[in-house]
Amino acid sequence: TPPEDLVRAYYGDAKEAYADSLPELQGDQRGALDLYPGLRDLTMPPAMYRGEITSLDRELGKLLSRADMAEAIVAFTADHGESLGNHGIFYKHRGLYPDAIHVPLILSYPGALAGQYSTVPVRQIDVGRTLLDLAGAFHSEFPGNNLLVQAKEGSEASRFAISSHAAEASITKGRWHLIMDLHTGGEQRASVHAAKLFNLADDPGAERDLFEMRPARARELHRELTSWLRSASDRGWRGGLVTDAATLRQLEALGYTAAVQAEAEVVELFPANCNCSYCSRM
Repeated sequence: TPPEDLVRAYYGDAKEAYADSLPELQGDQRGALDLYPGLRDLTMPPAMYRGEITSLDRELGKLLSRADMAEAIVAFTADHGESLGNHGIFYKHRGLYPDAIHVPLILSYPGALAGQYSTVPVRQIDVGRTLLDLAGAFHSEFPGNNLLVQAKEGSEASRFAISSHAAEASITKGRWHLIMDLHTGGEQRASVHAAKLFNLADDPGAERDLFEMRPARARELHRELTSWLRSASDRGWRGGLVTDAATLRQLEALGYTAAVQAEAEVVELFPANCNCSYCSRM
């Protein structure tokens, strides 16, 4: 619900999005009705989202233009992107498509050279380490790497991601992006499409699955992704499962409990001796 002037700027009259003269939403489109009951025009939610972004930009502008911010260390980033209806996902924190995993990271600090661009893969913990170092807290204990040091070295390494509750994992390498389902195992894995492959150079929205057309590429990325998953060490950060009903309801309202039950059922993501047709193929 952005300010009315931004509703008009990016959409016009919001009431027109509910006009009876428009066809009702069908199939995956109906996911938008959770937030906008009665909606008929799917161009409205992205317009409202853009209005909210502009509204936030206004407020950030007031803060960052203050004289006492001139020498500040500022990081702008996000925990995830938004699909905004792509792949049938409306305002849900799920899926490892580019819409969800491509997030901004902008750093500004005294002495920074404007316009520098880094190709180094970034983890959230690296942002914390970098900010501590910029603030001179070099000896503060915190995991991660200083991105400014890495940026000087340069890197085109593979990028990995894992979704909450270990529902999916992905690897992005050059133009290729592979998403793998982690909650399906054994013979059940063989009966479903357990991985998807996209060429982001030709298909930046990851709409055309090339898994069947490029099996050799899928196998190569699958091997690298499973190797990354198997090499993970337990850092002791993971807490127990939340079972309190009231807390679960609050989390569900924020979109964070979709896979809690599935998480509890995961025993082994990659059985060493699985002979199902999917594992044999990969």
